[in-house]
Amino acid sequence: MQTRSLILIIIQLILGEEGKSYEIKDGKYYPLFPEFDKFNKGRWFYPVNESSLYTPLFGARARKEEMMGKMYDDINEKGLQHSYTPVMKRAPLLSSEENFGQQLQVLAKDNLIKMVIDKKELENYDSFVNQWKSQGGEELGKELNQWYEENK
Repeated sequence: MQTRSLILIIIQLILGEEGKSYEIKDGKYYPLFPEFDKFNKGRWFYPVNESSLYTPLFGARARKEEMMGKMYDDINEKGLQHSYTPVMKRAPLLSSEENFGQQLQVLAKDNLIKMVIDKKELENYDSFVNQWKSQGGEELGKELNQWYEENK
């Protein structure tokens, strides 16, 4: 499926049909009532973490109230220069992520919490890194690096 058609499907899931439940003015999405209210749960269907797609679509929700829409646009305009999408969010689901990702995240979070609560746990940092690598982190790192080199 082409990227353009995928984006159109995402927009329909979230905002509905242009001219019926939303309109675009000056490149910004605005709700059309009462039809837009049928898509009140549309935010549940955001299938992306890509801010360049998410932010403009969410603007329709912010513009349900004029003042909130103005503040939303102002904040995003000022913050745009500081936004980024972490490169890993652009990677597809890699086999090592599928196999080890969840357990590695739990291991990392558990150890981080211990290190924040108890300074002495910082002495175990090297041990934690070795454990992370041995439980799939080494493989994940290699696979991510390979993907990155192929997709710079």
